Amino acid sequence: MKNSTFETFKKENRLILFGHEDAGKEDDSRLTSYYYKTIQYEDVMSGLNLQIITGEKGTGKSALLKMAYIESAERNFVPLWIRLDDLSELYSDILRSDNLYELKTLWKRAISKLVIMKLISHMTFVMGDDCQKAMTWAYNTGYAEKDFIAKSVKILKPMYDKYIKLDEDSESCGEHHVLQRMINNKKIRLFFDDFDLDWKGKASDILKIKSLLLVLSDMTSDMGGLSARIALRTDVYEMIRDEEFSDKFESSIIKCQWNNQEIMKTLAKRICTYFDETFDESITANKQTMQYNIAKYLNIVFVPRFDEQARAWTNAPTHKVIYSLIRRKPRDMVKLCQSVAEEAYKKRLNLIDMYPESWTHIYELG
Repeated sequence: MKNSTFETFKKENRLILFGHEDAGKEDDSRLTSYYYKTIQYEDVMSGLNLQIITGEKGTGKSALLKMAYIESAERNFVPLWIRLDDLSELYSDILRSDNLYELKTLWKRAISKLVIMKLISHMTFVMGDDCQKAMTWAYNTGYAEKDFIAKSVKILKPMYDKYIKLDEDSESCGEHHVLQRMINNKKIRLFFDDFDLDWKGKASDILKIKSLLLVLSDMTSDMGGLSARIALRTDVYEMIRDEEFSDKFESSIIKCQWNNQEIMKTLAKRICTYFDETFDESITANKQTMQYNIAKYLNIVFVPRFDEQARAWTNAPTHKVIYSLIRRKPRDMVKLCQSVAEEAYKKRLNLIDMYPESWTHIYELG
């Protein structure tokens, strides 16, 4: 196995080594290379129309959502990533309304128009009258059509054919394969992230998210070929759950949870990816030897044991100390590793040391 040097721990390298705190912002190829898939990933990728991913901050909801988004294309979906700021002026009407039924209509209009906008964006050089007509159709009437995707194909296909013929070799034509996949398969999967970003727990916030979930349930049930995935913090969903409608979504909930063994496998896989080593997951099958085998990967960048000056952690195996600090949250693992790697770089160390002064500014020693 390769060994680390102090250069491994300078900022640009440690970001690649351990990943971003917000893995949802990670480069697609990098995230795909090191992402560790748990059983929740299989659930998100299932054929169910609606899935709601819940979890506390730092449990990897956005990363789970993004991985599913990246790989949905391989299953012949057209995946569309939707964040709150994508709605722009469409969101202002939603914010002003306090009527559930009006909100549902506004959400349907906004989402339908946004779907067309994002599909059109794959033909990057066009935003003419025909594009505007398509978006107007989606907002005014398309949102209520049960065959929304099929009718969208009829509207977009002539545009697609027209602009492909204009310049078949031009790189400015955008990702035509996305539209072609939709035309062929008529399957769209929506991914909603950060829709609890402005959550304050007010009655208006509850109504806004409640209406959105009801709309996603309606649209994915009524519109053939449409499915959706949305990530929400646990505290947000728990407040929504108190509403009488919540029983509709219990079968759609995916709890984004990790155990420490999974997080340590994730860390080991990231280290292996950075050093172009193969992570052999089979060595983690035996629970009695799993920690020992994972530790071998960690020892590429960490010293094996804590220093004798570490009081409660004197001579403790490094992986066990990390276990005790990460609270079963991938983000905790990343923050911890980033911070101690920074200290190692400052001291020009080839391995991250386990001296207490390297860790006390992160967590108080026991």
